[in-house]
Amino acid sequence: MALPVLVATARDILTESFNSFVTSKRDSLTLFLIRSACFAAVSYLVLGSVIANRSSLYLASRVPCLRLLRTFSWLLGSLSGRSWSSVTLLLPYTIAGFLLAFAISPKINMFILGDEMATSMGLSIKFYKALIIVIAAVLAGSAVSVAGTIGFVGLIAPHVTRLLIGVDYRYTVPLSCVIGAILLVLSDTAARTIFQPIELSVGIVTAVLGAPFFLMLLLNKGRKRVIF
Repeated sequence: MALPVLVATARDILTESFNSFVTSKRDSLTLFLIRSACFAAVSYLVLGSVIANRSSLYLASRVPCLRLLRTFSWLLGSLSGRSWSSVTLLLPYTIAGFLLAFAISPKINMFILGDEMATSMGLSIKFYKALIIVIAAVLAGSAVSVAGTIGFVGLIAPHVTRLLIGVDYRYTVPLSCVIGAILLVLSDTAARTIFQPIELSVGIVTAVLGAPFFLMLLLNKGRKRVIF
């Protein structure tokens, strides 16, 4: 019982510090997103303990130990135990998804002009939106199937890229891949070394990095809306 209470308490402490600032200058959607980000970060930190506390004894009597550990590892997101066979499994989907994303990146630049302007220039808005969703689903689904639910990498990498080089997707797409890969490797290294010999799941590290980054984006967006 103590761990779920800890999650809620930590979430409330984090969000209450923003409440006076947010409610005076932000809309309800921004407040909801801030609360969600705080909850996600805290939940990742204690998810492993919650799972172990509530279900490990039940599952251990029915599921082989190795399978149980793999399940917990996937839920938290981890690169531990992955081998070149995992890379081989991901490679076709990654190459196909990246090539398609890079090929349509000049068309995606036209979205900046707005839907009406892009349509008047001959761009099929519905087709390209559907294609973007399919590409994102293939890339994300294939990665999650191997490494588990590693959160916030897809949030941090594109925004850092946009801060560095702007919004030209011809360059944003490949650089986001590179920055995402570097972020994941650094996070995994930190997860393996911070609390040696205990190895954390990389999803915990990315959540700790990603939640404050997400809050910063929301607050900066809110400030610009108030100013302008």
